[in-house]
Parts: sequence; structure tokens; C-alpha cells
Amino acid sequence: MIKWKSLWRNKLTQLERRVEILEEENVGTTNELYRLENSLDSRIDILYNEVNPVISMYEDLDNFERALAHFGTRVDMICAMELGGKIDAETAYQNIKIELKSLKSVRKREKQSKDNIE
Repeated sequence: MIKWKSLWRNKLTQLERRVEILEEENVGTTNELYRLENSLDSRIDILYNEVNPVISMYEDLDNFERALAHFGTRVDMICAMELGGKIDAETAYQNIKIELKSLKSVRKREKQSKDNIE
């Protein structure tokens, strides 16, 4: 009986020490996670402050100006795909025609809405 008590106490002491070690490791891991989170937050803030003027520059665009910017992006992509050999020249031409038609439609609607306001 005494032997069992001694074994249980010994095992209990080992488990308590193991819990202390795990708690210390957990504190270290938690501190490292907070440090990483703070580092990422500061980097995000820096990037936001650098990009924010660009974002605010496009806030006041009307529908046609946004569509024009979108058209430019789409034409860039189509040209890149054609130059990269993903699509042939005729397909690129047809896609650009479709994009131009869409842009003209937006311009027409924008002009009509301005005429209705005046």
C-alpha cells in the first residue's frame, strides 16, 4: 500500500511539473503570436497609408470614368493574353470590340442621365 502511495505521489509530481512546463511553453507561444500580430498590424497600417491616397483618388469617379478604367484594365489583360499566346489575334480583337461596345453603352447611359438632370 505504501508503495502505491509513493508511486502515485511520484506520478502526480511528474504530471504537475509537466503542466508547469506546458504552461511556460504556452506563455511563450502566446507572446510570440501577439508579437507577430502586432508586426502584421503595423505593416498593414503602413500599406494602407501608402495606398489610401490612390483609393481616395478614385472615389469621386462617375460611372463612365469607372467603366473607362475597367475598359483599360480589360484591354490590357486581353493584349497580354494574346501576346502570351493564350488567345489568337482575332479573338483578342473580338473581345476588345465587346469591351468597347460595353463602354459606349455606359457612356450613352451616363450622357442621358446628365441630360435628364439638366
